[in-house]
Amino acid sequence: MTASLVSQLQAIAAAAVVTLAAGNIVAAPMSDSTPGPGVQIAAQDTGPRRLVPRGVAPAPNEPVPEKADPGWPKPALRSRIKVDSLRQLAPDGAGTLDLDNGGFGGDLWQGAPRPLVERLLGRLPAAMISPVMRDMLRRLLLTVAVPPPRSDNDPGSSLIVMRVRHLQSMGLLGSSFELISVAPNRESDEYLWRLKVENYLLRNDLGGACAEANSRDFALEELFWQQLLIYCQALQGDAAGAAMGANLLAETGELKDPVFFALIDQLTEGGAAAIDSLAEPSPLLLSMLRTAKVQIPADAIGDALPPVMGMIGASPNASLELRLEAAESAARHGALTPERLAEVYASVTFSRDDLDNALSLAEAAPSPRGRALLYQSALVQTVPTARAEVLQKAWSLARASGHYSLLVRVFESLLVNMSPSGEMTWFAADAARALFALRRPFLAQRWMAALRQEAARDPEAKTAVDSLWAMARLVGVQGSSDGGAAELVDDAESWRAAVRKMAPDQASQHIADVYTLFRAIGEAVGADDWRALLGDVMHRTAMLPAPAYRAALQAAAEAGRRGEAILLAALMLGEAGPGDMDLTILAEIAVSLRRVGLDEEARNLVIEAAVQRGL
Repeated sequence: MTASLVSQLQAIAAAAVVTLAAGNIVAAPMSDSTPGPGVQIAAQDTGPRRLVPRGVAPAPNEPVPEKADPGWPKPALRSRIKVDSLRQLAPDGAGTLDLDNGGFGGDLWQGAPRPLVERLLGRLPAAMISPVMRDMLRRLLLTVAVPPPRSDNDPGSSLIVMRVRHLQSMGLLGSSFELISVAPNRESDEYLWRLKVENYLLRNDLGGACAEANSRDFALEELFWQQLLIYCQALQGDAAGAAMGANLLAETGELKDPVFFALIDQLTEGGAAAIDSLAEPSPLLLSMLRTAKVQIPADAIGDALPPVMGMIGASPNASLELRLEAAESAARHGALTPERLAEVYASVTFSRDDLDNALSLAEAAPSPRGRALLYQSALVQTVPTARAEVLQKAWSLARASGHYSLLVRVFESLLVNMSPSGEMTWFAADAARALFALRRPFLAQRWMAALRQEAARDPEAKTAVDSLWAMARLVGVQGSSDGGAAELVDDAESWRAAVRKMAPDQASQHIADVYTLFRAIGEAVGADDWRALLGDVMHRTAMLPAPAYRAALQAAAEAGRRGEAILLAALMLGEAGPGDMDLTILAEIAVSLRRVGLDEEARNLVIEAAVQRGL
């Protein structure tokens, strides 16, 4: 595009920004991932009409009417943002967390070679199922720390840009925005500028995005900025200017994007854009689809990153099935909180007959819609035993589909308000396991107490309560009690007997897995206990990381290089987390984290592995 076209777009977009600020578009408040309200486009009856097509557009698709938007999770903003001399040393050392509010300390990168840190940061997966590992990475990326020194011959990449980009790719939009806000080079670095604009688009803050687009004068030769300026003209209602800019952009031949041109045509000329495929959805195109009230194509969620999944899950112009699938994926990967997913579930309309038959319908067709049906069924139940039955069914189906950890968190508010009773001992073990998974051992022990009272006359209740011993120990319960009524009997033999009774075919492997997890957190396992398993467990197939990562993690841990150890642990866990990993390797990761002072994080990772494996 010529410089004159850029100047024209900037001048016209300036007027757009003024109008946006005046109230035509209300910017959403900054949040971790909260889209703002829908945007109204002024009707346009005038302006130049395009007489020839710019390219072949997808098949027509009826736009859907605007629906209520469940929104995105609001951020848990830090109580304070630390500003100190570290930030004055180099932009790469900026952050919002220190040792007092969750950071890992100013010596986080001490001893770590900069090229290695850059390489590891660049390979981090965005879509991580493990909540524990995601939180560790969030804290690492936000920590105020002296950055590893640059080489005179190789200045390397900008660590602050890499950190912001990864936070954003994980869907941690509030954290990403906060880090941009404290970056000393935020006004001069074009990459940070673009990440900030995309953050606005992901949160549906179109006023903020357009204001940023018009406030800078560099990098506007790039196609992204040209597209954004044209979009901002359309938002302001300047159909003539947007159409002219799109025509000029098409004439250059640099942009091969029929979806963009089709949406600009709809926003400037009316009619219905024909969009039936969007294999590579960007925040800009998704924002344009929402503004134009064009339904999001089903293939948009194929390989989308967590924040894009969250954006689709909160979009009123997506089909119900697509929204549910996208919202669940975003929640599993941390871009949507379980509470917000619960709101998405609650927004689905079901008939009275569906709610009355929720258990059978959900079991017949396990799906996001079925999980939403079970959530609503649990909400409307007024009888505790009926609600417990729904929760038990929901968790059972979720375990089979790999959604157990997520569904436990979605149902947390319902579970914690339930009280144990003699008529619900059949549900007590499930409730206790879920509460242990939620790190609520005190409440879990109340359900164990109810089971123990029943165990004197019911052998099945005794087996159930004995089976909980290992999980209680992993969570940290050591013979504690609930007012003297829920004593945890430290009897490993009773636990082993319960495991062999409940799952005789898998018992030996189950016991061996628990022993491995015990050793990972420093719990002693006797030689005789291991010898008892000899002959029962021989070989098993497992996913193993490359040997170089194991050796590098051990070396980093032994040398106390905390930041390097966390990055290596995250890469070894990968997208799938600890659920599919060989537990011997997981134990190595946990031991390494403990060596660099992260005992609580190591234990939480072990608990997460136990939950994912149904231990």
